Amino acid sequence: MKAQSTIRELHDIADLLFGDPEREYDYLRALERYREVPGGVEADAESYEERQATVRFTFATPEVLHVQYVLDQEPPETTPMLAGPLPGPAPVVVKREGEDLVIDSGVLVLRVSRDRYR
Repeated sequence: MKAQSTIRELHDIADLLFGDPEREYDYLRALERYREVPGGVEADAESYEERQATVRFTFATPEVLHVQYVLDQEPPETTPMLAGPLPGPAPVVVKREGEDLVIDSGVLVLRVSRDRYR
């Protein structure tokens, strides 16, 4: 399915290094559980087609958010999409605000709704 997603919406206003607006994407239906990891959060999620997924949101630097989404397996520790060694993960503050999960790098704030279909 070619999703009408944030990646497609951001294509005209942001530099998406590896977000291909023409690729087929799977929707996440719900963020079920999460745990803090260096630089961010790793979460168990359920896809639209009820498959188990893992999503990892980590800040490589306070200005660079790295998103990994993998169905039915653990995400790899490294990815060929990152060129060269990165500095250690950025220090972040992770907190819950109502049903939202908030990750604050001090420069950018990522807010993830844990509600289904949001």
